[in-house]
Amino acid sequence: MTTRDLISAAGLVTERVVRALPPSGEIIVDLDGDFRCDLLHAGREAPLLAVGDVVLVWVAPSGHRGVVLGRVGPTAHPTQTPEPGTPAEVVIAATKRLVLRCGDGEIVLRGDGKVLIRGQDLVSKAIGTNRIKGGQVVVN
Repeated sequence: MTTRDLISAAGLVTERVVRALPPSGEIIVDLDGDFRCDLLHAGREAPLLAVGDVVLVWVAPSGHRGVVLGRVGPTAHPTQTPEPGTPAEVVIAATKRLVLRCGDGEIVLRGDGKVLIRGQDLVSKAIGTNRIKGGQVVVN
């Protein structure tokens, strides 16, 4: 039985999330290619869906649009919880210089208080306020 046969029989299918478009509220699922869906949620906040999550989709009789009714089973990317025994704080100390390097990215903490951050692109994200403070702030 093909996906289209299932749609015509009940209008309900399970599919994997391919992409979520938060500002528009659209969810793209893998139904014979990228298929656009609206998200149904009765609560105050929409459920968090990750790429790869399996969702239950109702497809309109026209077959042009769907509605994601909810996730089926656990999320593909569960919220990370600390492993048992994970310390609340880790301190790495050096007197002259501490370097964290991965590929082309690097963070250097110097003993004189200077912090250098180097990378191809730098991204700063904050749920709350993102403040830049300094005696002098220079941009470019």
